[in-house]
Amino acid sequence: MSIQRILSLFLCGALCAFALAALLLLTGDPARAANATRYVATTGADSGDCTDANNPCRTVQYALERATSGDLVKVAAGTYTDLNSHGGQSQVVYLTKTVSIRGGYVSPGFADPPDPGANPTTLDAQAQGRVIHIHGSGDITPTVQGLRLTNGSTGDLGGAIYAYRAQPVISDCQIYSNTASNGGGVVLWRSDGARLARNAVYSNTASGNGGGLFFWDSDARATNNMVTDNLVEGQGSIGAGINVYSSTAVSYT
Repeated sequence: MSIQRILSLFLCGALCAFALAALLLLTGDPARAANATRYVATTGADSGDCTDANNPCRTVQYALERATSGDLVKVAAGTYTDLNSHGGQSQVVYLTKTVSIRGGYVSPGFADPPDPGANPTTLDAQAQGRVIHIHGSGDITPTVQGLRLTNGSTGDLGGAIYAYRAQPVISDCQIYSNTASNGGGVVLWRSDGARLARNAVYSNTASGNGGGLFFWDSDARATNNMVTDNLVEGQGSIGAGINVYSSTAVSYT
């Protein structure tokens, strides 16, 4: 093969590679997009995309609706009570993506590491609905960390957290004073692989089963959780603290 022919083939390949790179740049290859951090504070305003720490949004739900898979939502200290009606019921947070929600921050700044003890971040449903509804199709792995989840109330499942077909990681949360038909605190339904770590689950009530935690058709892992002073009220109800139904809940200390 002549040198001229080799040079022509090399030039053609280089031009094709350049054209492909330009096309990916113009179309925004999602696989190459960097994960974003979004900011929420009670003093913020629900506008923009919530990515400016000096101009946070006001509600967690607004930030979640702008988030994409892999994003982190930092939530500053304060009490958040706004409800939404996604999924046919009311809740403070309706989560359908693999994102992380983390409380314990100070605004402005949102400096790491967060301190949920010194900077309590509370999602309060005010007895008007659930606190958090996590709804997946078997393929989302959201994280809920460092939050206080309280005053959730529903005639259905999971007063504080209801996770359906998801693998959430719920850690370092205080889950208290919630009510539901089953699983006053947390319900995991068809959520194999879910994990609960270092949570305090207390003073929750179910009219049926599982005052604190209700594992239903879910193989989950629980590590260093405190479950105490929960209640079931119905005649024949079982599991004031924890009810495990058609599930395997592995506990580690």
